[in-house]
Amino acid sequence: QHYKQIEEMNRKHSEIIHDMGNYLKTIERLAVSESNEKIVEFIESLNEQIIDAGEEYYCNHQILNAILNGKKQDAAIKGVDYKVYVEMGFEKPDVNDCDLISIISNLIDNAIEAASKCKDGYVDVQMYKANDGRFITLKITNNYKEKPLEKNGEFVSRKQNPALHGIGIRHVRSIVEHYGGWTNIEYGDNKFTVTIMFA
Repeated sequence: QHYKQIEEMNRKHSEIIHDMGNYLKTIERLAVSESNEKIVEFIESLNEQIIDAGEEYYCNHQILNAILNGKKQDAAIKGVDYKVYVEMGFEKPDVNDCDLISIISNLIDNAIEAASKCKDGYVDVQMYKANDGRFITLKITNNYKEKPLEKNGEFVSRKQNPALHGIGIRHVRSIVEHYGGWTNIEYGDNKFTVTIMFA
């Protein structure tokens, strides 16, 4: 799914870049004739096209960017306020692409699902380097309405098939541990935070 999103974004970007020369010539002709209102209309239309094509540019890693954009759409559908901060110069952890998709998708999906039950649901995603750049950190925070359920140190879903749904967070932990990373989960005051760190 994410690879298809990347291909579609690249296709739209290529079309815009291909026609950019013509766009600029059109703006130039409108400027010569002092058609300022038409210039504004044209630029607004072009801006909408660019937003539709690429959505947000979070980082220079295409797969990570596609995941974050895909989850933005999911959050919008469920009425969840979705914010992403990726530190300038951030480099993805040394994790293969399939595992990276599993980690990010599971955590953000869970966050959106919980936040969607709140009146003013939000999901805040942060990616940065900590401890003078020694640790790559992924931090996802969301609010929730119902207190998370825990059983034997594991989180249990309130969904119809909790055993199956509970695989998500366990799978994330196992992937992170496989790469020598750490997973920390904190919750209270209707705020749930998952922090993952890779050395």
